[in-house]
Amino acid sequence: MHMPNNLDKKIAESGMSKKEVAVAKGITPETLSRHVHGKIQMTLQDAEQYGKILGCTAQDVLFATNPIKVIGNWVLGDNDHPYIEPEARDCSIYLNSYYQVETAAIATKLPKDKPFHHEMWDGQIEIIDYRPALAGEVSTDCYQRPK
Repeated sequence: MHMPNNLDKKIAESGMSKKEVAVAKGITPETLSRHVHGKIQMTLQDAEQYGKILGCTAQDVLFATNPIKVIGNWVLGDNDHPYIEPEARDCSIYLNSYYQVETAAIATKLPKDKPFHHEMWDGQIEIIDYRPALAGEVSTDCYQRPK
């Protein structure tokens, strides 16, 4: 089974060349390339060593983070009645944690004229399990699930 990793992304973020990373780890550039492309499996020890070299954690190296689709904006409307506004454009976010593929997000945005006591909600991101919605169902975890 091929499991994507974040090694290539972390190398790019570090500013180091792949050759520099291979030398620092004591391996050939070919072995590094095989790790990057998943041709050979990285051990936890490999991931820890890469993490030390690249200034990140083993988890950052091992687990590829996919974008999470923003499906709408939670808007505080008139008389403080919130509603969901579908996202006007295709928008995704990246978080620094791993989430299942069928995860989605709802972003909160507030109009500028809302009172100061609502400021804590502005920019909030709610992560949701999108699988029930994709199946045309309401999640059993939903707080206001209609019976």
